[in-house]
Amino acid sequence: TIFTYTMFSKWKATKAGKLSWDRITMQTPVFGQIIIKGSLAGFARTLATMLSAGVSIIDALDICVETLDNMQIARDVRMVRESVVKGKSITEPLGRIKYFPPLVNQMMKVGESTGNLDQMLLKVADVFESETNEAIDNMTKLIEPLILLVLGGVICLVLVAMYLPIFMSAGGAES
Repeated sequence: TIFTYTMFSKWKATKAGKLSWDRITMQTPVFGQIIIKGSLAGFARTLATMLSAGVSIIDALDICVETLDNMQIARDVRMVRESVVKGKSITEPLGRIKYFPPLVNQMMKVGESTGNLDQMLLKVADVFESETNEAIDNMTKLIEPLILLVLGGVICLVLVAMYLPIFMSAGGAES
């Protein structure tokens, strides 16, 4: 198991391994949505902060790519940046990303057309953060009974392991 863990760690440290791992984790049933929404919240908040500070959108997208931990999302943001460099709006390439919610894209389109993209991105970040926190809360509520069952099972095994020899020796003395 130590060998497997070491090999997995070395594989995950490579660019291809990290990208593959990030894709796999994004597709997991419960954790995938938490990872996606958490990363998108960080992206939206970073981009909003950069834009409100007067940084150009291209430089702000570069900074966002550097701050993202998920390589798949960073790769998609890099694609968005390239489209913006070519003169397209930021919402057009974001709309092509499968995991990016259409409602958020519409909010950003409104913010872009009104010149308040940074304000709209802050609202988007707040929505993603609240959804992430809600998903984590729901997950912990589901895990708590499972933890209790596992701990109860461990305690039962310990009690049986302690008292079974006592009962066996007491039963053996009578015969």
